[in-house]
Amino acid sequence: MPLSAVLGTALISLGVAGGTHHALEELALMRSFPNMTVIVPADVDEAYKATLATLDIDGPVYMRLGGRVEEPAVTDPAVPFKLGKATQLRAGNDVTVVACGALVELAVRASEALEREGIRARVVNMHTIKPLDRDAVLAAAAETRGIVTAEEHHLTGGLGGAVAELLALERPTRMRMVGMPDTFAVVGPTLKVRAKYGMTAEAIVEACRSLLG
Repeated sequence: MPLSAVLGTALISLGVAGGTHHALEELALMRSFPNMTVIVPADVDEAYKATLATLDIDGPVYMRLGGRVEEPAVTDPAVPFKLGKATQLRAGNDVTVVACGALVELAVRASEALEREGIRARVVNMHTIKPLDRDAVLAAAAETRGIVTAEEHHLTGGLGGAVAELLALERPTRMRMVGMPDTFAVVGPTLKVRAKYGMTAEAIVEACRSLLG
């Protein structure tokens, strides 16, 4: 059994509730704790499977959940959930988008848009931030021309930071990061707040174009 399981209503899914309800820095905090497992499910099916998976963890767990906005299904309910093992949702060898949580579905949409331009973008659902799936990241670095990370979190210390740390040490790779800039979010409807700060499918598309040059 896990020593603790913290389920956070995070992100800016409670955007209209104000800054006290915006959680955009907690992944950086949580993954800094020794032995902490950090999980960011992409949809309700994955959240259910991830919750069951925590029963086998002997240690603290943090799982990030959304809130009041609709979270479209993007994962396959029949695919087993494995802690620390990312899932590939779309194939591609031009660029890789590594996403977590609410931005996984947006990454899939971005990949579909890029395919219409002749760009094949691999989409990796990195549902476990710690332990990070090193093999999936290093394979993406070796097999594609660069990596774009996408998350609803500050650009410092979250998924993008974890991927960059690994690549800096083991395989320096061109990167772009889509996420929350170094500011506090305004109050407003979630989708409009996301759009204001560039956490959209269009922003992911543009980041991929920029990386490919």
